[in-house]
Amino acid sequence: MATENYSELSPGAEELQLVEGFRRILSAPAGPTHTMARARPGNDFRGYAEGWWTLSWWRRPLEETPPLEWETHPVPARALTAFYFVGASSNTSYNVYPPNQARLLVNGDYALTFDLGVRTAMAWQADDFRLEFTPKRVQMPADGYHRQHEMHGNSGIYRLTVPAHRVTPQEPLRLRVDLETPQAGTVSFFMIKDRQDTLEVSAHTNADQIAQLQDDVTQLRRVVNALSKRLYPELFPERVSSKQMILYHHGRDHCNDLDIALADDGEIMLAFRQAAEHVAPHGKAILVRSGDEGQTWNPEDAQVIAHFPWPFDIRVPVFHRLGGGNWLLSILIYRNHDQSGERIEPLASRNDFETWFLRSVDDGRSWTIDSQKLDSGPLTDATVMAPAVRLPTGRLLLPVSSCLSEPLSASLFASDDEGQSWHFHASIGEVPSQYTAIYPETTLARAPSGRLIALIRIVDGNHLQSSSVDDGKTWTPWEETPMPSFGHRARLLTLSSGEILCSYGWRCRREDGLDDLGSIKLALSRDEGRTWLAQDRRILRDDFLNWDIGYPVTIELPDGRLFTAYWGNQMERFYIGGNLYERW
Repeated sequence: MATENYSELSPGAEELQLVEGFRRILSAPAGPTHTMARARPGNDFRGYAEGWWTLSWWRRPLEETPPLEWETHPVPARALTAFYFVGASSNTSYNVYPPNQARLLVNGDYALTFDLGVRTAMAWQADDFRLEFTPKRVQMPADGYHRQHEMHGNSGIYRLTVPAHRVTPQEPLRLRVDLETPQAGTVSFFMIKDRQDTLEVSAHTNADQIAQLQDDVTQLRRVVNALSKRLYPELFPERVSSKQMILYHHGRDHCNDLDIALADDGEIMLAFRQAAEHVAPHGKAILVRSGDEGQTWNPEDAQVIAHFPWPFDIRVPVFHRLGGGNWLLSILIYRNHDQSGERIEPLASRNDFETWFLRSVDDGRSWTIDSQKLDSGPLTDATVMAPAVRLPTGRLLLPVSSCLSEPLSASLFASDDEGQSWHFHASIGEVPSQYTAIYPETTLARAPSGRLIALIRIVDGNHLQSSSVDDGKTWTPWEETPMPSFGHRARLLTLSSGEILCSYGWRCRREDGLDDLGSIKLALSRDEGRTWLAQDRRILRDDFLNWDIGYPVTIELPDGRLFTAYWGNQMERFYIGGNLYERW
């Protein structure tokens, strides 16, 4: 039994027995066994360890939501006891006071209230109990980690001191943490880590800490590198000279899945999803406008154009031009969340992916939703990720992805009545078996000669391309392009010059070995998509520190300049960004 002198806190006590404060989890609303895609405990000061945390901020509590409760190791004897455990909590936001707090319960009884996200050593005491926290690793907004999928938080060692009459020999304690109501607009969580050697000081534990310190130094250098590249753009000829701006942000809400279009009245329309997180229910489709070619945007004029009941999520708003101020806007309705808001695996049998259309007859100022969803016809599901293309006959061709079928595929639907009805037109092709795809998101463009070009997203390589010369009835086999995909969709645009512009992004996932800065990229084809030459591939920006960025969309302004919109995140804030630039 480990002991130490503790007379300064308990007069008359000569020894304090030390006990590991975590042995096993009893219940938790969130943790590594839950189905939430990619949400996982982050690293603490010794690297990665499994962890369980309080109810995630993007979810709703249910009557049966379990508390975060765990069991300590047994207590050797009835004596003054200090329990040591490793925990982490959400970093306290700047300019927020008081900090978020949590309540600690011991064997079901309230013990004390403590602060979350502190970055300095602190102690809290109430009656019989004292809780001390020694920070060992802090997560700062500038670090560039993902707040949902890399939940590092501020981690360290907690020491809970319990008097002798509160412990039973050979029995563990039950410890429970409940969150207090968080401050508005903040992220709040507490996480207990699966470490049962907190008291150990050895070459092994020291090596763990050194390895994590080395990793943190590497991340620090990535941050410095991102800042440095912004200071010397003239040293990188592949970078496009542009005016960069933030078009929209809303506190700590996540903004993503955007589209942008030039309205018939000359204004720019921007539509996107806004929700609590990248993977969270209850998203809504927002529309904002700019009347000065993207120079200014008024977030106070933001319009909620679609919002479905909890726990449905809205994704991928896409503009489809009909002409004369008439528009369609397709949206994807996700049904793959349970009633608490936890993500579950999507199933075709539940119709978890549904595409709906909204209509506007006043250049996007007001919208009504169709009474029927898009009929997927012979496909398992029909998901729309890019605008329809109009043929000279007036027919609209809609690129459609089948995301829940096996194998995954891309197809075309057609409409001869301005999108009032759609029917299956042709299959572009299944994703070849040698590639991995999750969502084969499809984009379509029509070249001046009538040649159609389609690109799809894959996980483990470059975008795949197919083409058609008979109005989409038949398609060539998929071929790899030089543009990396790695889980990032592209968007094609036919310019007034007849050239084809591809806007795409580069997502850096450190866990996948793609330890690079995230970027927004452009590629130009001067021969209707047959080649994408290296000298015509450019970087718009490359200073993002994590993967949750991108899906850029480009429009051509009347004077020939280009405007590219995308989403990004820095300082734990998500936003819609834009760059205005001349064509090279």
